[in-house]
Amino acid sequence: LRTALEVTIPLWKSQMAAALGLARATDSLKTRGFRDAERGLREGTKQLHRQADAYARASQKSKQEQAEKIAGELLAELSAIEQELKTRGTQAQA
Repeated sequence: LRTALEVTIPLWKSQMAAALGLARATDSLKTRGFRDAERGLREGTKQLHRQADAYARASQKSKQEQAEKIAGELLAELSAIEQELKTRGTQAQA
């Protein structure tokens, strides 16, 4: 949850900023003319695509880190169980 918040909130903020930029660009369509607004819309669209890609990469990295952590914990638990079984086997033979 912490990782999701660390990744999601900053990306959400930047996407909101890009969305506001798009809104301003569409407003400029009325005041500056078509070419300036079109350029602003294109830049806003590019920025949204970059942010979506960054979010997807961050999300994938977070999932991979969680999977690695869980796998490590499982291996440690299995090692502890194996050691306990060996100890019990040694004690039973004695």
